[in-house]
Amino acid sequence: MFNQAPFEKINTYCDNHNVDSIEKKLLYAKFVEEYNDFRSESNNLTEESEKTLLDALLHDNALKKNLSIVKSEITSVVDEKLKSKERIYKIKNVGGTILLNIFSSFIFSAILLGLFILSESEIRPKIQQYLQPTSAEKTVEEK
Repeated sequence: MFNQAPFEKINTYCDNHNVDSIEKKLLYAKFVEEYNDFRSESNNLTEESEKTLLDALLHDNALKKNLSIVKSEITSVVDEKLKSKERIYKIKNVGGTILLNIFSSFIFSAILLGLFILSESEIRPKIQQYLQPTSAEKTVEEK
């Protein structure tokens, strides 16, 4: 295949351009993939054509292009994972909100019931007063 020179060239390029280690590894994997694809298409490469292939694959412009491809692949994978986690979080969040609303409704009802029980002695006479017929209504009913 090839010696350590391609790895050293990629490593130097990445160090000069402040590339993360994961991007560096993926860039090297991209280089190996392209190299193997070309080798499988061309069975009998001469030493000179292999050197030309390595020079082309390790040129700064080719590395820059492959690095941008690697970065976009990383971004798309991360975005996809985040979207799936976000959907799960939203579903859990909706369920939690519903349970919180039900719980708060029960607490509100319990507070109202407690206030009603505490103030029943004050409310009952007023309600009975309104429900009892007045003396004018009694005389109308008796006739």
